[in-house]
Amino acid sequence: MIKVKAWVPKLILTGCVLLVVFLSSYAVNSQQKTSNELRPDAIALTKQDLVKTVLSESGTAKRYDLHLGNSVDIMVSWNNPKFRTWLHQIFTEAAGWKSVEAKYETRLETDFSEAELQELASLFRKPVMQKLLQAEAQGYTDSATVRRERFQQVWEDYQSGKINPPQEVLK
Repeated sequence: MIKVKAWVPKLILTGCVLLVVFLSSYAVNSQQKTSNELRPDAIALTKQDLVKTVLSESGTAKRYDLHLGNSVDIMVSWNNPKFRTWLHQIFTEAAGWKSVEAKYETRLETDFSEAELQELASLFRKPVMQKLLQAEAQGYTDSATVRRERFQQVWEDYQSGKINPPQEVLK
């Protein structure tokens, strides 16, 4: 029979405890690192990447192109949905988001720090913010008929002399 010194079991037990603690700590750190890598807001992005993320998550491009419909509403007085849709597409191709995107990016890069952009990106990813942005866009679409009618009335009032520009804007 092998005689074991009294301190050997304590040493083995201490070693096992330290091994378990080490492995547990390693597993937790690995799991946190993996979960952080899967979270888009935890990825280290450049400032330019953050700007693009903010503009994308905020739906700025979609809203910009949607609002080009105002130009169509001002220009087209008759109610022809197919023609309005076609003309809106033409405006979007010619003067849409792609033509101004760089200006917006430069403005955000200039006006916001990386920390602020990160905060904005995180905010725009929240479901309640996404819901608000969708509701805002839908509200704009839902009000199209009223907006067109009001634009048309203002234009008719201007053409008939009911609305006269001040002298200083005519110079």
